Amino acid sequence: MSAGHAVGAERSEQPADRQMQIDGIDRAVRDRSLLDIEYRLRTPAGEERWVQIRGQASYRADGTPLAIVGTTQDVTARKRAEEHRTLLANELSHRVKNTLASLQAIVSQTIRRATSVQEAGTTLEARIQAMSAANDLLISGRFESTSLRALVERTLTPFGVEDGQRFKLSGKDLQLPPRLVVAFALALHELATNAAKYGALSTANGVIDLSWKVMDGWQPHDLHLTWVESGGPPVEPPTQTSFGTQLIQRVLAYETGGTAKISYLPGGVVFEAVAPLVDSADNDNEQQDKAKGWN
Repeated sequence: MSAGHAVGAERSEQPADRQMQIDGIDRAVRDRSLLDIEYRLRTPAGEERWVQIRGQASYRADGTPLAIVGTTQDVTARKRAEEHRTLLANELSHRVKNTLASLQAIVSQTIRRATSVQEAGTTLEARIQAMSAANDLLISGRFESTSLRALVERTLTPFGVEDGQRFKLSGKDLQLPPRLVVAFALALHELATNAAKYGALSTANGVIDLSWKVMDGWQPHDLHLTWVESGGPPVEPPTQTSFGTQLIQRVLAYETGGTAKISYLPGGVVFEAVAPLVDSADNDNEQQDKAKGWN
């Protein structure tokens, strides 16, 4: 009995799978070992399925192979679950590495620019909490996507977003890819912190209009997010760029492949960000090195 006769009625989708199937049967017959192989098939309807064959060859008295007795089982559900777990593990690895790279830069710059140990501790705690909240949303979304509105509400809750008085939110909810979540959480946290200290949230009547929409840009599906402050004290451009401002502008450009700009207008601070919603593998690989530039 040849492997070709044993499997001739089945056509695997990939040539490599076909060869693996043939080699596995030949090896089991030759070595008189247990046959246990998994391979892909394409059904007449065009659907890809995973199949597992387990069995043992039987032989004639002269030692020539007679047949293989065993079972064939559809293991598509298990294989897809395994692939999903692998995808999640890889995604988690990327996120952890990128988050640690960002955190290293944040800790270094916060300590360097703080005027006291107490200030450094308070600022670091708030920034890390913003990153933690973003990661909680990533985990709840199984590292696949996160609701932008949920991210906004979660990040801005400490600043009073829930009552709808100080923040005016507008925009259709959408799902952010994982690489955007922490970046936007940090940017929104820094914007709100600055607004509470110096801007619209430092007065009784100040308001922040936060809006977003998806538009076609250099590539399809660019997210445009705008933060506009009004009702606060008169705005004067800073004489030097703080790390918080660098974090707001650079973190989005570095981590999203987009653009970010802060304008200090007399009526209030305006922040505009454009970020592609399509994932970029190259962007993930470069982010860790770019974060070092903040130090």
